[in-house]
Amino acid sequence: MIRALLLAIPLSFSTEAAIAQVPIEYQGATTPAAAPIPRDVAGHPYFSGQWSTAFITSTGRMQGAKSVTVSDAEAKQISKGFVDFANSPAAGTLVDPDFYVAGVDQLLRVKGEWRSSLITSPSTGVQNYTAEGKKMNAQRLAWNDLPADGPEMRGLFERCIVGIGSAPLTTVPGTLIRQVVQTPDHVVIASDGNDTRIIGINAEPRPTGLTAMLGDSVAHWEGDVLVVHTTGLIGQIHKQIITRPQSRVVERFELIGPDELFYQFTVEDTAIYAEPFNAEFVMKRSSDQVFEYACHEANYSMTNILQAARVGEAKARGKAKRAGGAQ
Repeated sequence: MIRALLLAIPLSFSTEAAIAQVPIEYQGATTPAAAPIPRDVAGHPYFSGQWSTAFITSTGRMQGAKSVTVSDAEAKQISKGFVDFANSPAAGTLVDPDFYVAGVDQLLRVKGEWRSSLITSPSTGVQNYTAEGKKMNAQRLAWNDLPADGPEMRGLFERCIVGIGSAPLTTVPGTLIRQVVQTPDHVVIASDGNDTRIIGINAEPRPTGLTAMLGDSVAHWEGDVLVVHTTGLIGQIHKQIITRPQSRVVERFELIGPDELFYQFTVEDTAIYAEPFNAEFVMKRSSDQVFEYACHEANYSMTNILQAARVGEAKARGKAKRAGGAQ
């Protein structure tokens, strides 16, 4: 019977024609399955490992950008503008020194899209401050311009008290490596620059009388997303984000591939912000190690700053004394 059917096929029939006539859905055309993400024994996504960020996108809207998501041409133009500025005298100390050694010169890319800011909401790419928030931001900017004549006039990072690991995680226009260690009950995030956050999963909040520079972080699972709530921040050093102990930061960690960690955060504080703002970026798995951050080793800047301030004070007293004697 089969042989008879084969003999009945016209001689002009070709294999290519037969395939072309078969509907696509029957040709076995399928989208390649996404690579599975690592999981722990309980089935939760497993974040342990080293993760890096390497982009120049800032928290707020970058100069020349008109939207959060930009085209290839716009990304190239914005990147060039930042690189040109960073290498000009006008940059001064505004650009992190890591930029000049890391060789990073591209914007953040999230799920195939170029981003001109980490902030995704509000769509303007900047926070919407309340009147009190504007006042606090003005005070912060004014404090940065005051003379550094004492240790308290230097930032917490420069004094080796707090690094870049508090909530929300800080990025710089360069390469940063973070190490994550995950157990069934905790997630530990060690950031390059002093900080190690120990986050309890399904833990009870810390009593309000117990404080820490990095605040109190507790986590829970929402499906495959680890959600972390942080309050009590007193050592946040982010240059473009204002927080206080009453602020709440909500972070979300999600593996979108075996080597990509999608990170989102929301900052909530009705006294500072007219509405919560959201931001996000992607971390890539790295084979680089996190080495000890010996913050004060061979660091003479604080000594020199204080010594220079005392010399300045002595000169001022001498000048005042001479002026008094001349009267």
